[in-house]
Amino acid sequence: MRISINIITQNRVNSLARLLKSLTNAYYLGDEVPITFNMDSKVDEPTIKLVGSLDWPHGPKTLRRRIIQGGLIRAVSESWYPSSHNDFGLLLEDDIEVSPYYYLWIKYPRWAYQE
Repeated sequence: MRISINIITQNRVNSLARLLKSLTNAYYLGDEVPITFNMDSKVDEPTIKLVGSLDWPHGPKTLRRRIIQGGLIRAVSESWYPSSHNDFGLLLEDDIEVSPYYYLWIKYPRWAYQE
């Protein structure tokens, strides 16, 4: 089971910073958890700088920026592509925070109901 984090962001750098702090400080049980940032074409410079400077200690970091403005529906629908049946994606907007235990809540059902 591989869980990746996919963040949709554009121009809310302060709330994005809060989200990134909560994600960085969460418990990942030693798992590698890739993070991807999906930014629309009109993303502001402070957001680009924050995302570019992030040192993600839990796995690889990917930045994606659309060339043509796509809007929220495209941002969501194009933000994650699973490569196998064992890939799971968590889609987040930049205006939330997560619990330090959020990752455990995602993994627990899989542990509890494994075949």
